[in-house]
Amino acid sequence: MYSRIIITTLLILVLGYKSTAQTLLLDEVIAKVGSKTISSDEFLERIELTPQFRKNIKRLMPSVKLEFLYTLITEKLWALEAEKMGLDTSESIRTAVSLLEKMFSRDALFNKEVREKIVIPEEDYILATIRNNKYYLSRYLFSEDSTEIFSLHNHLLSGSNFDSLLAGRQELSEQPDTLVIVFGDLIESIEDSLYKLSENEFTSPVSAPDGWYIFYAYKIEERNLNTPEQLDEAESYVEKILTERIGENLQNSFYRDFFNDKKVDADRQLFIILAESLCEIFKKKDLLRREGSTTLLTFDAWDLLGLKSGFNDKQLNSDFIRFDNDPVSLNDFMNYLTFEGFQIDKYSKNKVYGKLNTQVKLFIERELLAREAIKRGLNQTQEVQKYVNMWRDYYLSQAFLSSRLDTVHIDSTLIKSLYNERYKEAKYPELLNIIEILVDSLSIAEKIYKDAAAGSDFSQLAEQYSKRTWTRETKGEYGFFPTTQFGKLGEIASKLELNEISRPIKLKEGYSVIKLIGRKHEQIEEPFKKFDEVKNKLKLEAAFDSQYSDLVDLTAESARENLIKINPYSLDKLKISNINTFAIRVLGFGGKITAVPIARPFSGWVQKWLSRYDILP
Repeated sequence: MYSRIIITTLLILVLGYKSTAQTLLLDEVIAKVGSKTISSDEFLERIELTPQFRKNIKRLMPSVKLEFLYTLITEKLWALEAEKMGLDTSESIRTAVSLLEKMFSRDALFNKEVREKIVIPEEDYILATIRNNKYYLSRYLFSEDSTEIFSLHNHLLSGSNFDSLLAGRQELSEQPDTLVIVFGDLIESIEDSLYKLSENEFTSPVSAPDGWYIFYAYKIEERNLNTPEQLDEAESYVEKILTERIGENLQNSFYRDFFNDKKVDADRQLFIILAESLCEIFKKKDLLRREGSTTLLTFDAWDLLGLKSGFNDKQLNSDFIRFDNDPVSLNDFMNYLTFEGFQIDKYSKNKVYGKLNTQVKLFIERELLAREAIKRGLNQTQEVQKYVNMWRDYYLSQAFLSSRLDTVHIDSTLIKSLYNERYKEAKYPELLNIIEILVDSLSIAEKIYKDAAAGSDFSQLAEQYSKRTWTRETKGEYGFFPTTQFGKLGEIASKLELNEISRPIKLKEGYSVIKLIGRKHEQIEEPFKKFDEVKNKLKLEAAFDSQYSDLVDLTAESARENLIKINPYSLDKLKISNINTFAIRVLGFGGKITAVPIARPFSGWVQKWLSRYDILP
């Protein structure tokens, strides 16, 4: 919960990837792009946390670094163009920058109130290490009712057998075997009770957020930590668990003090109108979704425009979240929903209302924390400003790109063609399953056929006679296979009726008698996404392709107008890992964002830019 970064895909992220040798380089400027700069710090963080093609080939690393630098320069150039167009004053950019500032300011407040206050007492570390050196084989009794759990405890005290009490209870299905419990698996209150037990003892009823537990210790075993690597890993694990627990306690303590005297409400009438409007949007999305799809239903920027069109200006500007100072309008809250994300797995009115209620509560909580952080001036810290400016430039570059693509007319037939090409239906051929008996002579094959026709069990005959070694364990059964897979066998099997037995079949290996025991007819599976679900995305892709040449020319021209200076020496000194990594940054007091903006590679303009400069011999 308290890690700065969580890895979601591709290998592993080492949090301290900036080596000591590079620390002195972090303030260096790798490139200047007009009024904007790209520091060593930004370049390192962006390239390390953005998957790169060819990054694993060491000899290509210089070109990988240079191409990525050109992509970042593109981002800065497009951001400058967006500012020139006045897009930095647009509602979408102002909203995004404001929300980013609040998000990173909350994280800075979390640093002050939680991360920087985490100190692990020596006695806690020693106790945790002792606990981490053993594990418990255990089971538990559970009840949401305290009266019931204490009654069960009395039965145990009176000599009742733990397994007998557990046998007739629902929680047995969750633990058919004994659980292997190690340090850190349980909440502290339960862990404290469990680790006091000897073998064949049970805890008193222990309260947890979901109910009451009684744990029973069947066996206690010592862990074998012999090698230096195992000891180092155990030490890191203990420190991680203690850090999380202390951090959680600090956060809970801060929450109790901070929210104790605060009360903020949302306008009930506007809440209902908003919820009903969202219900209509998600109802349509659910109808458009392919049956059986597990893709989440998501409220996005296209939905925001439709949502706002259903409200008049008075409603949009009305106070929705009633803070004592600076209440938040319905319009601003809608923008927050789009930025933060609003998703449900399946449409129902209850789910939409419940999700919206949760989002309102989270917004109020996070807004109060952000306002406290800004009140303390944490939004002005170098760390917060670094990330706000990084993301601001990225959003400006995307706004510039959208301004170019939104005006492009893309014929609907092209979008449909892209859909048909990208989301093709899947065809699965007919599948068959047979039992085969392979023998050396025709006379034996004929005898087997007659015995089977007279009612003998075909599987037993296969077990007795067949010389096919790889089907011996399955008594001659092949398992399902396409009709084209086994040549003559598949061809003949496809013509049999279910449970029909073939006449002897001449093969290179001998003679086979087969019985068709299963058939799955040819299936055509429709694309996993319907056209309406992806048409906007496909339209943007088609627009980008159609505008690529113009974007190259425009970017090259912007590069000429905005003086670009690159420091090749600083770039060359930076050491980059060859591990592809993608990460999500989890922020303090809630919220998450990709660790860095993921920029689309774009360096085709560089050659045109350089062609304007004559190189002297």
